[in-house]
Amino acid sequence: MTLKDWMYSVATFVASITGILTFWLNYQKNKRDDLHRTLKIVEKDRDYWRKRAIEAEKELEKREDNKNE
Repeated sequence: MTLKDWMYSVATFVASITGILTFWLNYQKNKRDDLHRTLKIVEKDRDYWRKRAIEAEKELEKREDNKNE
């Protein structure tokens, strides 16, 4: 094996490892971004339903007040 062949083998190995690491890191980043996106949606839903529950409690209190009068 000549020096040129050896250098080519090392360069190919380094390039393949770099490609695999790049793919893996992008995969992890996309998973994290998906999780953050999901959490934002869940927070919006939670805030919406909390707001609806407060409105429903106020409406219930109004109805009870009207019933008592």
